[in-house]
Formats: sequence, C-alpha cells, structure tokens
Amino acid sequence: MTIEIIDDEGYNEDLEFYVEICSLSGARLTGDDTQTKITIQDVDEPGTICFDSRKVSVRKMDKFVYIQLVRKNGAAGDISCRCMTNVVPEVNN
Repeated sequence: MTIEIIDDEGYNEDLEFYVEICSLSGARLTGDDTQTKITIQDVDEPGTICFDSRKVSVRKMDKFVYIQLVRKNGAAGDISCRCMTNVVPEVNN
C-alpha cells in the first residue's frame, strides 16, 4: 500500500488519520492489527535545538568535551547553532 504525502512550504498542524484493512464489501477486517494511526508531522519549522543529555561528566585532564545536540520536532535539513560557555576561574591551592 502506498499513500502519497503532499508537502507544502507553509506551517500546518500535525495531521492524523487512520488506515484500515477492509474486505471487498468495505467492512473492516476483525483484529487489532487491521487498523493503524498515521501522523504526518509538520517539519516546515526549524524545530528546537537541545542537549541530548542533561549531564555530561569529563576529567580535568581532558582538553575537549564533545556534547551531543539534537533537534526535536523540526525539519530534516541542515541547521547550525552557536554555543557559549561560562569560564570558571581555576582555584590555586
């Protein structure tokens, strides 16, 4: 089965609909697995950039830390962002 999705450039709410397997007479076949819910997510907006994890641990000896960023509820194309850090002064003992 193929369902054609028609995309446009404008923002739309997510669209939900059901697909059923039916007999030749049009009656839905019995069983829980003869119907499925389809959700077409609108991905025309850029989405939200966030951290993949709320906590990252590193060692003092590490020179770099790689922090995974993810995009939620947005388009599938390329995106970029800039991140800034607060530098904490070292305490000399």
